[in-house]
Amino acid sequence: MHILKSDAGVHEGNRASIAPGIRSYRWTAGYSFTGLVFPDLENIDCRSIGPQSLEWLRWHLTYCKSLAQVRLSFRKLTELTQRAAGNLLNGAALCHLRHLSLASIDVAALQPARVSRLELLELNDCAGAEVFLNQLAYEVPPSLRVMRVTAHSKSGRPQPYTAWLRGAQNIESITLCIGGLASVIPLDDIEAHASTLRTLILDARRNLRDPASVFAYSPVDLRRIVDICCLLQTLGMPVDLRDYQRQRYTRSPQL
Repeated sequence: MHILKSDAGVHEGNRASIAPGIRSYRWTAGYSFTGLVFPDLENIDCRSIGPQSLEWLRWHLTYCKSLAQVRLSFRKLTELTQRAAGNLLNGAALCHLRHLSLASIDVAALQPARVSRLELLELNDCAGAEVFLNQLAYEVPPSLRVMRVTAHSKSGRPQPYTAWLRGAQNIESITLCIGGLASVIPLDDIEAHASTLRTLILDARRNLRDPASVFAYSPVDLRRIVDICCLLQTLGMPVDLRDYQRQRYTRSPQL
């Protein structure tokens, strides 16, 4: 059974009632349907978590033992500290979680061991992403197949965003859109997954919000990826073709 919550929250009194049998819950309003709790949830999709819905969310992350997919956006909860975010995530019952998508929450304190069965991980504008990925490099879930990260680098180095690939197995999809960098994202660790990779999107910039600050790969890099990734279906990487075009299309001397 699926219950959809979209544009408006509804209150049913102060005391929550238990509603068993609900497997999926989604809302985009600033607060949830706080009159009910759903202990059997397998899928939570909360696009607009506000202060009123935080405890409701905490209850479900703690007591829903069959959670498989969690998608959370904390853009409206800017006062959530790193410690509070860590307590919320590490206190959750995520042992069976397969898909985790987080936006605008500090993940520096998230323990990789808490999400050891992940197949898909998405971090969108999450503070502490660099710290978390450094930790993940030592405890990569063997089931992980999809990684999507949009973040701003504090160190200016791309390596923390690819080091986890050395411990990963059979990665199928990589999306890395990283600002604050000083160079392109290296391809070496990515090439180790060439035989299974189907989607590759690499976007390294000085300023994440400024497309003009992007670092481009060479045509040689592009050919290198295309040649070795035999299953590749989707590829997104900026390529500087200026020198390549001059070499190909330089006009012959007129007779």
